[in-house]
Amino acid sequence: MIKRFENFDSETDESGLNYIVNYIQNVRDMGYGRKTPYSMDYVKLGCDRFIGEGFYEKVVKRSEYIVEILNYLKPKMDLLQGFVDIKFTDITKRDEDLGATLSMGVSNKSKGSRSYNGFQYIRNVKQDKIICYMIADFMYNTNSGTHTKIIRNTEVTTIFTEPKYNILNMPYNKDLYPNLNQETIDYIKNYDIDKEFIPAVRLDVGVDNNSFRRVNMDIKECNEALEAFVKVYKAMVKKETVVIQRDSLEYHKTTTEYTTILHL
Repeated sequence: MIKRFENFDSETDESGLNYIVNYIQNVRDMGYGRKTPYSMDYVKLGCDRFIGEGFYEKVVKRSEYIVEILNYLKPKMDLLQGFVDIKFTDITKRDEDLGATLSMGVSNKSKGSRSYNGFQYIRNVKQDKIICYMIADFMYNTNSGTHTKIIRNTEVTTIFTEPKYNILNMPYNKDLYPNLNQETIDYIKNYDIDKEFIPAVRLDVGVDNNSFRRVNMDIKECNEALEAFVKVYKAMVKKETVVIQRDSLEYHKTTTEYTTILHL
């Protein structure tokens, strides 16, 4: 691990920042643990102490924009899903297991990737959940890819609270982290939260995830249906939209999974 996240506030808690943000993001969102002792003030304390001061405020600001867009989209989703069904009906009617599903959420990058290959489905728009998702994603990316060696040059497992140990300061204190790889250094130094997380709508065409079979679909036909739907989508949503598709679709004639993400 980069440093010990557990017990970041030893006087009151032994769970750690990573546990808390996942707890708020998942458990509390499902309706359990409503009496949770963890508040967003507590999350801010952990961010300031271990990620770096100012990071939490940037997350909050970006989450406000995402919440605004998703709340704007939410009442339109059922009608948009209806248009998806209409535009892709010639494709989906050919097999009983084929379907076209539209969902809204947050699109994001993974460390070392230029493309937005991640998507977090947001059913209930809650700012706390989105904030914790963004923090958890950042911490996961800064911890991943360095598994073979301890990246801190001491085996001491006590807590470090000095600013030089903050994640945001790690690239500038490399003597403390001799095994820190360049990919992680670049990720931290170039991190721009406004570019990492984008409100989005995702379109998936194919068989249900529970199915054990695959059905080939003609990519050209899917593209034509998508083009027709996007025209309707833009007329309804009335916001600037960027259409993102997988690069692999350019090199094949058929696919079993047709996915498109619309960034707002």
